Amino acid sequence: MKPKCELCDKEAIENSLSLFGKQFIEDLAYEIFNPNLEKKEERLDVKGIIERYMAEDYDEELYEMLLDMLREGRSDILYGEDLRNKLKLDASRKKAWQEIISKIKSGELAADSLTPTQVLEYFPEEALEGLIKEGLIDESIRRNIKYPRSALSFSNFTVEGEKIIAQRLLEEVFKNIKKSGFGIHTTEEEGFGVESTSTLRDFDDYTHSYDLIDWQETLLNTVSRDAKGMNIRNSDIKVRAPKHRSRCANVILVDISNSMYGNKFKGGIMAALALEQLFQEEYKEDTLHILAYNEDVNLVPVGNLLKLRPYGFTDIGCAIDAAVKILEKEEGEKNIFLITDSEPTASNRREYSPIENAFRAAYMAGKAEVKLNIIMLDRKPILRTICDKIATLNGQASVAYVDNPLNLKEFVIKTIITRKTLV
Repeated sequence: MKPKCELCDKEAIENSLSLFGKQFIEDLAYEIFNPNLEKKEERLDVKGIIERYMAEDYDEELYEMLLDMLREGRSDILYGEDLRNKLKLDASRKKAWQEIISKIKSGELAADSLTPTQVLEYFPEEALEGLIKEGLIDESIRRNIKYPRSALSFSNFTVEGEKIIAQRLLEEVFKNIKKSGFGIHTTEEEGFGVESTSTLRDFDDYTHSYDLIDWQETLLNTVSRDAKGMNIRNSDIKVRAPKHRSRCANVILVDISNSMYGNKFKGGIMAALALEQLFQEEYKEDTLHILAYNEDVNLVPVGNLLKLRPYGFTDIGCAIDAAVKILEKEEGEKNIFLITDSEPTASNRREYSPIENAFRAAYMAGKAEVKLNIIMLDRKPILRTICDKIATLNGQASVAYVDNPLNLKEFVIKTIITRKTLV
């Protein structure tokens, strides 16, 4: 019987992320999705700790046992000395992780001594295992635990993990909007609602609820009329007129065709996530449907945006048709936000070319009183011509060109907020 391997003991890689707190764990998850964010200052020399363990001698028998185990799984990738060096590095990292965790538990090190960037760089296996146990990464990914760096991709996030990323994206949007000087305001137009404005009105049993009564103004009216008896009459009661909130139904069409690789695809996903979170937090009376399209169109369930991958051709006509079909059942203002980077390259209708199909769908959307908002991620002259034609046929469309796809989320959120303040 082989001796127990302390380096492979489950306790040696037990999830210790909870020691760092909820904020750290969420930072870690968001950095996996967005590795380009501003990094925190590193206070702990993790590389030095690992190098210290690398300089130590390891028991040869333990080495051979671990080599045998690794050869069973990846003997086709690493051989001889390369495998030995890789194994030594892995063992040194595990020892360094155990040392850091032990010092944090004892109070020798503060929990914020280690940054999320350092955990992902030096301890990917521990990060992966910890995020699985926190419920932020799908447990099925454990089959790839031998290759934690490849497993730590944003396609493996759970519904809870995606929600955390969406919240962070929306926070980032508001910070960027604030820096650019764009203010968020609330409509002061009167109507039916639950929030009050500065406008005073006489109380009406049929149109006003009691929580809209302005008691200060009401009592002042009573005092001026009957200071001694203070008998409140209906004519004394004043209310603050409720703010108007017009209902709005929206569909965001995210192009996931082959041409959307890289930042274009990521920018589209970021915009959809941030918009979804905005509606959940601020505009619960409105509806938002997210559709992903290439030559096909599919409704994206909550928690599945990060599982999308770009492939296939671009059927804009089919995508617009699917959005209109959903919006026909909705009430209020109806909007389609069409994100793309190319001209139509596919048509689900044999009698129309891809471009003709897009023109037809845009026209029919206009007939259905659905406003089309085209967001183009390319400025080629041919695309400008196509977009202008689509806008003309729709009759109430807008066209915008976004140079940096990673700024797409700010543009979409600003557009929605502006619309909500003007209706």
